[in-house]
Amino acid sequence: MNFFNAAELYGEAILHESSFFYEFDVTDGFIRSDLHTKGSYDPFFGLKLCLPIGYDELNTIRRQKLNIIAETEKEAEYWTCEGLKKAYEEGMRSVGIHYHSDLLLLSWTATVVLAENPENGHLCALYMCRDITEIKNNDRIKREELVDTLEDARTARQTSVKLLYNMSHDIRDSLISIAGYADLAERHLDNPDKICEYIGKIRSAGSYINEVIDNAMDMARLENSEDTLNERPWNIHEFNDMIFLIFYDRIQDKNIDFKRTFRVNHENVLCDTKKLREVFCSILVDVLDKTPKGGKVSMSLVEIPTDRPGYVILKTVISDTSVDTTQKETELMLQGEGGRSNIAALVDILEGSFSVNCTEGYGRTFTIILPHRLAVAQEVVEPNSRSEDFNSEEFVDKRILLVEDNALNSEIAGATLEDIGFEVEFAEDGEACIEMLESMDAGYYDLVMMDLQLPNISGFEACRQIRAMDDPVKSTIPVVAVTIHTHDEAKAAAFESGMNGFLSKPVRVDKLIEIIRNIFN
Repeated sequence: MNFFNAAELYGEAILHESSFFYEFDVTDGFIRSDLHTKGSYDPFFGLKLCLPIGYDELNTIRRQKLNIIAETEKEAEYWTCEGLKKAYEEGMRSVGIHYHSDLLLLSWTATVVLAENPENGHLCALYMCRDITEIKNNDRIKREELVDTLEDARTARQTSVKLLYNMSHDIRDSLISIAGYADLAERHLDNPDKICEYIGKIRSAGSYINEVIDNAMDMARLENSEDTLNERPWNIHEFNDMIFLIFYDRIQDKNIDFKRTFRVNHENVLCDTKKLREVFCSILVDVLDKTPKGGKVSMSLVEIPTDRPGYVILKTVISDTSVDTTQKETELMLQGEGGRSNIAALVDILEGSFSVNCTEGYGRTFTIILPHRLAVAQEVVEPNSRSEDFNSEEFVDKRILLVEDNALNSEIAGATLEDIGFEVEFAEDGEACIEMLESMDAGYYDLVMMDLQLPNISGFEACRQIRAMDDPVKSTIPVVAVTIHTHDEAKAAAFESGMNGFLSKPVRVDKLIEIIRNIFN
């Protein structure tokens, strides 16, 4: 019928990015000709339809055969000639229809432009339809991603709160142990052996606090599968004793009958003590929390046969009487729910396996099987040992510049260094360190020991500025990092900034002496 100007029709359709468009006479209700499509687009989707065809009939067939429906009842009215006439009488000169097909998994938006033919008074329409399936799918994906992001943020916040709660619980227990052993040491000042024993236990509890904090800092690395093994020699028997020591006060407070058995032929192994400790401590925290007062807990460690040369396989079984805990709750705990480490991921990194069996009304049994490389004799070290094979005269006339912003840490480290034989001077931040080095003669300081996290200028930046000094003696002074950040990235960044050594807090004297000797030699 070509009532609409052809140029305007095509221009309007192109502007609308139509997948197909056509004119029809609303008054007599028929689509007679001029059905235009974009490329090979088929608006009838395989239906054998021929023009002319009634507008109402076409939409009825599409609804019945292809399950194409309008999104609202009002829009469905515009699929009838009567609905379009009514809209025109109400002053509307174009209407919009949104529709979709669950059968075809497609969506469309249509605009119907209405105008009166002055030659015969008939109402005519230009129907322009656009396939918006891809747009709708993208919007749906974005909405789903937004919902997932919000849910992840909500879960992360809940996990963070639980993590902080559990961290405070673990740290508080260790601090109670430290205070208790400090009191015992004070009551046995006349017994050096007892004092040494209590100091060792205080040191173990302090190490565990450090491990708890390290674990919180490493959770993101673990979740992103960026964590790797960091093995070192260790004595499994002492490790087992240390784990028991951490929870000793809690066991006593709840009057828990805690039994341990230990049957191992090879005690000295290589293991990632940090991850190993986190596995057992996370399980034991939950076990001791869920076991009622006066309940029973058993922990057995046995060596099982293996044909793998150079390895030992250790099986640990922990049982409790947590009668109110379900299998599902326990499995969620193992997978990291409740703000604890993902024990499943940790065991996977350790190349081991674990299982849990929960019998409601009786308790649970955790089974952890882990492989360890055997440590050769020269690799075995005593944990927390103090080096005795040095002479304080060895470091006489050696002066260290200690850069530490925490007054207590500065006092402890300074006293340790002075006990070894060093003269010590102090700087409270990286900026003060640079000023002191620049103000003194070359060679005045023999060594800089520097925390990495400092106010004003970080340890990394301070070292870079030292290496850029004009004086060749000052620019090459040995610098040792001393930090709570023990992960590989911090170590790599320290060496990249120009540092010569790396020590983790709390500093072990034997490691300190070893690094200093290596630097001076």
